[in-house]
Amino acid sequence: MESIDDLLAQVKAEYGDRAEERDRTVKQQQRQQSPPSTPAPPSPHPSAANVDRSIAELRGEYQQRDRLEAQKQQEREAQVRRQQEQQRQQQRQALRQVAQTWLKNLDRYSGEGLWFTEFAQGYPSQLEAAIDYLEALK
Repeated sequence: MESIDDLLAQVKAEYGDRAEERDRTVKQQQRQQSPPSTPAPPSPHPSAANVDRSIAELRGEYQQRDRLEAQKQQEREAQVRRQQEQQRQQQRQALRQVAQTWLKNLDRYSGEGLWFTEFAQGYPSQLEAAIDYLEALK
C-alpha cells in the first residue's frame, strides 16, 4: 500500500496540472474576448486647474451672452423710440391739417377769434398756436 504522503503528492500533481492548464485557458479566453484598450475614463475629481479653466469659460460665455442681450435690448428700445417719433410726427402732420382748416374757419372778430389772436402772440406762427390749442383740446 502506498503511503498517505505518496497519495497526497499524486493528487496534488494531478490537480495542480489541471489547475495550471485551466488558468492558462481562462487567460487566453480573456485576452481574446477583451476589447482593445480604451483610454481611461476622466477622473471623477478634476484638477483645480481644469475647474478654474471651466469656470473661466462659463463666465466668458455668460458675459458674452449678457453683452448680446444688452445690445439687443438697446436695439429694441431704439426701434421703439423711432416708431414713437414717427407716430408722433404723423399725428402732428394730421393735426396740422386740422389746424389749417380750423384757422380758415375761425372768425377773427368772434370771442374765440379774439382770444386766439391774443393766445397766438407767444408762438412763432398762428398755425403752431392752433396746433397746440387743438392738441390741448383732445
